[in-house]
Amino acid sequence: MIDSFQSLLVGGDQARKVAARIGEFDYSCGLPFSVAGFVNPSSPARFQLVNCGYDWYDVPVYRSLDEVFKSDTKFTLAHGVSKSGPRIEDVDSAAILYNAKHVLFWVQECLKHLQIKKITLLAEDVPERDAREIVYLQKKSGVNILGPSSLGMLIPGRGRLGEIGGDWNNLQKCKLDVHGLVGVITKSGGISGELMWVVSQNCPGMSGVFQIGGDAFPATDFVHWLEYFSHDGETKVVVMAGEAGGNLEERAAEWYRDYQKEKGEGGREKFKLIAVISGKFLEQMPKGQKFGHAGAKQEESGFGSAGHGLNPAS
Repeated sequence: MIDSFQSLLVGGDQARKVAARIGEFDYSCGLPFSVAGFVNPSSPARFQLVNCGYDWYDVPVYRSLDEVFKSDTKFTLAHGVSKSGPRIEDVDSAAILYNAKHVLFWVQECLKHLQIKKITLLAEDVPERDAREIVYLQKKSGVNILGPSSLGMLIPGRGRLGEIGGDWNNLQKCKLDVHGLVGVITKSGGISGELMWVVSQNCPGMSGVFQIGGDAFPATDFVHWLEYFSHDGETKVVVMAGEAGGNLEERAAEWYRDYQKEKGEGGREKFKLIAVISGKFLEQMPKGQKFGHAGAKQEESGFGSAGHGLNPAS
């Protein structure tokens, strides 16, 4: 199960912004700052200044992942005040912020280091050939990979990888500092924000939020994360938001049907699934068009339409 993140941020200018978002979450939950370093081969700087609550950290900048795991660079507070932070040997996750054409290379680099078990891919429009290769690498390695086109993953009260959950105000309004019993899985980053708000206003809290991304070939699908929630021992309800395009929703419906027929592990109560599939209006539009996400399209046969996705679940 995913309980925390000790993260590397792999990328350019956007990395500092994402680190600040992670710092906001850590501070709101009373957690230690969890960004262990940046990886940026083109950066002239050796440190980047990032705040977590009232503290400012000089976060090390490395030229490569090999340098990260061979380095003895110390993690220190800015202004000369010594304070311990994440140790490189504890790193277990990475957010890859490079643009689409570099994503596959950096996934391959991350997977060379077996201690990295969680990866988020923020880039949109990754070439489909590369995306298919990432799907293959995920299945081969077993590493939890979200994206491409994902804002990340969040375990309320415990850890965050990426920008999912938004800024400080949103973290507070959605009660993301409190761990709860409701899981959330979406394709869309915007819809993940809406669902977090709705769930937070009607339930004590969430157990995990995973945005798989809206591209045609996400590294992990709805079934991957439904299986995750089925084993976490905490989740009582999962809210899943799909959309037109592909067959991930149909596969999730088939998985849940089988899941309901099986006995719960150790007599454990099974979670309830609430699923919403948006985009039924696309059935009135010309076939083959994309709408928003790269994966949001229906074929000439009607495959990939919202109605097609709803039928197996009915």
